[in-house]
Amino acid sequence: MIHFTEDNEEGKFWNWLNKRKNMHEKGNEDTIIVVVGGEQIGKSRWTLRTEWCLKQDTFYKYGKYILDNIVFNGEDYRYMSTHTTKTIVHDDEAITHFYSRKAMSEDNVTCNQILAQCGYKHNIQFILIPNFFVLDTYIREHRVHAIVKVYRGNKFKAWCFTKKKNKLTRILKYKNFNVKPSSKGWWSEKDNTPEFDEFVKLYRKKEDIHKSKSGEKKEDKAEEFKIPHNILLDIRNKDIVAQHLAGIRTPLIAKSKNISERLVQLVVKKYSHQNRTTKGI
Repeated sequence: MIHFTEDNEEGKFWNWLNKRKNMHEKGNEDTIIVVVGGEQIGKSRWTLRTEWCLKQDTFYKYGKYILDNIVFNGEDYRYMSTHTTKTIVHDDEAITHFYSRKAMSEDNVTCNQILAQCGYKHNIQFILIPNFFVLDTYIREHRVHAIVKVYRGNKFKAWCFTKKKNKLTRILKYKNFNVKPSSKGWWSEKDNTPEFDEFVKLYRKKEDIHKSKSGEKKEDKAEEFKIPHNILLDIRNKDIVAQHLAGIRTPLIAKSKNISERLVQLVVKKYSHQNRTTKGI
C-alpha cells in the first residue's frame, strides 16, 4: 500500500517521519504533528493511512485490529498519552479539549499540561483540528514539530520544523500558511489494501459510537442548571484577590488560573479599589 505521493522525488516528508519514528524507538524525544483542514475534508483519512503505513503493528497485529490508540475525547487522550510508549497516538477530535478559548475548562487545562510534559513517552502524536491557530499558545510555539494541511481532492502540504530551518516561526508571525512547505503531495484510495479498508470501517464505527455518546451528553447538559458567566468570573476574581492577600506570588496565581500575570494584576487592582470605596476610604 502506498502511503502518499510527494512532489519531490526524494520523499522529504515521509523520510522525515521515519527518522522521527526510529529516533523514538531508541528512546529519544517525541513528535507532535498537527493535521489541519476544513470539516469533512479528509484529515482523518490522510492520518489513518499515514499511521497505517508508518507503524501498522500499532493497529493490526496477529490478525486482529487494535483501535485503542485512536481517541475522540480529552479523557481518553490523557490516558493514552500517559500509558503508551514509543507508539502512535491519534487524537481525532482535538477541538473538544485543545481549544484555546476554552482555556478555563479543567479538561482543556489538563490536556494541555499533559501534551506539554509527555515527551518522555517518545510517541508520535497526530493532533487533528480544523484551525491550527486556536491551539494553546505554548503548544503552538514550543511543542509542535510539523503541520500538515489537508485540502480537497486528497491533497496536502507539510511543514516540518528543525533547529536549522524553523518554518513555524514565520507561520506564527503571519498567522497563515503562505510559507513554502517542506513538501506537498496527494494520495489515492485506489492504493488501499483490503486490510486497510477494513481498518477504516472499524474506525468509522468507533467514530459513530463517540458521536452518539456526545449527543446524549449534550442533551443531559442542557437540562442542568447553568451558572451565569459573570458569576463565574466574579468567583474567579475573588479567589485571585484572596490568593494575593495570602501572599501568593503573581506568577503562581496566573499559572493556577491559566491567565496572564497582567490580568492578575488588573483584577487585584480593581477589587482592591472596590473594597476601599465600599469602606469609604
